[in-house]
Amino acid sequence: MPGPRAPTGTTAFALELDGAAAGFPRSAAGGDAVGEVVVEPAGPDGIQRKHLGAVRYTDIVLSCGIDMEPSFWSWLADTVAGKSSPRGGALRILDFDRKERELVTFTNAVVTEIGFPALDGASKDAFQLTVRIAAESVERQRGSGASVTGSVKGVKQALVSNFRVSLDGLNLDRVARVGPLTLRRRLAEEAEIPDVELTLSQAGSDSIVDWHRAFVIEGRNSDADEKSGSIALLDPALRDTLLQVDLTGVGIFSLERTEAAGRTDAISRITTRMYCEEMRLVPAPKS
Repeated sequence: MPGPRAPTGTTAFALELDGAAAGFPRSAAGGDAVGEVVVEPAGPDGIQRKHLGAVRYTDIVLSCGIDMEPSFWSWLADTVAGKSSPRGGALRILDFDRKERELVTFTNAVVTEIGFPALDGASKDAFQLTVRIAAESVERQRGSGASVTGSVKGVKQALVSNFRVSLDGLNLDRVARVGPLTLRRRLAEEAEIPDVELTLSQAGSDSIVDWHRAFVIEGRNSDADEKSGSIALLDPALRDTLLQVDLTGVGIFSLERTEAAGRTDAISRITTRMYCEEMRLVPAPKS
């Protein structure tokens, strides 16, 4: 099956939703027409005749920073909450001079997947979401050549190393890494909520070890024993929240220890996995 096609020779992309600017994705691919091949039963000559059936369009896949417009974040938040409606929009593909080289318009589009990168205190990578969009129809045409104004690079900076995790009654100050999260949802279908994976140093992890013992080993794992909390992406000063995922119905089911060996400065780690019944995406207000 053909994969998404990525435009080449471009420097920027501009996204519009229902006619309004929605921000500048870092990259974009997909939105290509694919004809389904229909295979007929073999005839008397033994040949299976083939012809084209319905046309579908590959998903549009965007990579986005934290500086997208509020309309974009509202679309994602509504999708996660299960109350989003199909949207129309356009992806303007810009050349080196920021002039529209190609225009990709789409109709009746829904967000089907939101991918969050791993958060890692030792990483220097920029934070980028991967968003997958399924559209009923996509049309490509030559761009108008008009210049596109606005900030392509954005002004807010967000690193995957700047984050905070909280869960009721637990000390999670030593969390070093949050595993990647991928939320999937289609209209009229239940959301696929991923497990949450945390890696933290063994020093200072007593509260989560105690919870694992009570919840898993001792069987105190009723609804009342589940926890709520959040994963927050923070600004470089570690003061303001740029994006947050609220978690409810969280239950721990796995805890693995990795003992450090061979180096006196090595840190012994604990990796824990927890199920989550519900997630909510909470974007920060645009300043």
